[in-house]
Amino acid sequence: MIPGSTPSVESLRDVREPSSPQELADVLRVAADEGRAVVPVGGGGALAVGNLTADDAIPVSTRNLSRVIDYQPTDMTLSVQSGASLAKIRSVLGEHGQMLPIEAAIPTTATIGGLLATALTGPRRYGGGSLRDVIIGITVAYPDGTVGKAGGLVVKNVSGFDMMRIHHGALGTLGVITSANFKVLPIPRSEFSVLHPLKSLADLGDLLPRLRAPSLRPVSLVIRRELNQWLLAARFEGRPSGLDAVASSIGGFLDLSGKVDDADSSDYWQLFMDGRAFSDLDEVRLQIRAMPTESVALAERALEIAERTGAKVSRIEIEPGVGLVTISWAHNEDVSALTIGAIREALPEATVTVLTAPDTVKRAMDVWGEEPEAIDLMRRLKQEFDPNRVLNPGRFAGKI
Repeated sequence: MIPGSTPSVESLRDVREPSSPQELADVLRVAADEGRAVVPVGGGGALAVGNLTADDAIPVSTRNLSRVIDYQPTDMTLSVQSGASLAKIRSVLGEHGQMLPIEAAIPTTATIGGLLATALTGPRRYGGGSLRDVIIGITVAYPDGTVGKAGGLVVKNVSGFDMMRIHHGALGTLGVITSANFKVLPIPRSEFSVLHPLKSLADLGDLLPRLRAPSLRPVSLVIRRELNQWLLAARFEGRPSGLDAVASSIGGFLDLSGKVDDADSSDYWQLFMDGRAFSDLDEVRLQIRAMPTESVALAERALEIAERTGAKVSRIEIEPGVGLVTISWAHNEDVSALTIGAIREALPEATVTVLTAPDTVKRAMDVWGEEPEAIDLMRRLKQEFDPNRVLNPGRFAGKI
């Protein structure tokens, strides 16, 4: 099974759509017996993430695993199958004023299994964490035909924590998540966002320390470039009286003329997330991770290198609270690989991941960069859970 292509929703044929966790496990077992590879598919929105996998891989969809298994509003716990969309979960929880603290591009297609498998998050991770912080149970189908469970539906239950941690962000290379249990949170009573224009990134030297004050810290904080102008976007949530006090405090150093409230604030961040959809397979998108205090400087260096090598940068975002920079450009065969290599060489203190790129770029490199320190452990886990390399072979770090 030689890595060879990035699947897309349009290219998927002969899709298997099992209707139960055991049916899914049986599909994996048969694929293992036949020496075939499998590509797990949720909503299909993140198939462009990762290295190339086998050309002849069998797509296995969780489309028919989309039920809410159990929801206890008073206990604030939720059990849901992995093919359920984020939009569906929001609707169910919203009737009781509750939520999962997660955001995604195109929530009508983003599935809970896909969000767990990719570990992709949005800016509210700064103040709200990720699914990893609220998951309390998991069910997974394996290539040997078994279905394994860990954790439970009790918030204080910590058994199986390692199993949940292993599958979060593993891109379905160790098993296919069929359901998950979560503790849920109350929806904040109110919110507002401030969109503050910057003369230059140098302005952040005064602004960021003020926004890190515990009494003012936003739930989301992004600096992005729009039409050659830098913009700081900060989102605040809480009780109306508390937010009035926050607005009064930040009014001394942020421009409140760009303040949007409640539904308008929520809509702004959803549009922001929708802009992160992997809808253009000709786009090259890099994710740069480093210490939060270094993120602005790294973004400046990455942007300078990209422009020097000829990449026409279309989007750059900085999340200084979590140490994340995202930079994108339209693929150019003459400059893309050169730009990626130059940025990696110039930023040895950072982890530079190619989130998406055309297949011609992926064939020349490991999109995850240098092998992580834990690569030996990762290989042992792959051997333990998927010894025949059935699940997304080659897609993860180290071409696992």
